[in-house]
Amino acid sequence: MENKPLIVDLVIPIYNEEEVLVSFHRNLSAAIEALPHSFRIYYINDGSQDGTQASLEQLAEADA
Repeated sequence: MENKPLIVDLVIPIYNEEEVLVSFHRNLSAAIEALPHSFRIYYINDGSQDGTQASLEQLAEADA
């Protein structure tokens, strides 16, 4: 049996999280970095009315 690396998808809904999104992402990334799996993080913008979308776009550019 072949041991394939485990890929974990994290789906995180967000709504008006402009003020905390960058620090949340930084803390989440630090927490999963030490784990022995690969992770994909999907942020789902649920119609935010603040600058959440712009923050998401900046995160996407900085951290593929």
